[in-house]
Amino acid sequence: MKLDRAKLRRDEFAIPERRAYPIPDRLHARLALDEANRDPNGRTRARVRRAVSEKFPELAVDAAHDHLRDVTDGREKKRTRR
Repeated sequence: MKLDRAKLRRDEFAIPERRAYPIPDRLHARLALDEANRDPNGRTRARVRRAVSEKFPELAVDAAHDHLRDVTDGREKKRTRR
């Protein structure tokens, strides 16, 4: 799904000052988590995880085991770092 970033509000980004990692809905929040996990900068990963968990508390990220747990359906999806 293609987003028009210009139309998104500042608070719909995980890193608003850079307008990076758009999280207007659950789908894009999951995509932002995937992209952040590929970023070598640990601060970026932490900021995206924090923003997603604040906006979508039902998406819980277990940082210690790097699992995404979707609380709404109880499934766990294993993440792998590249």
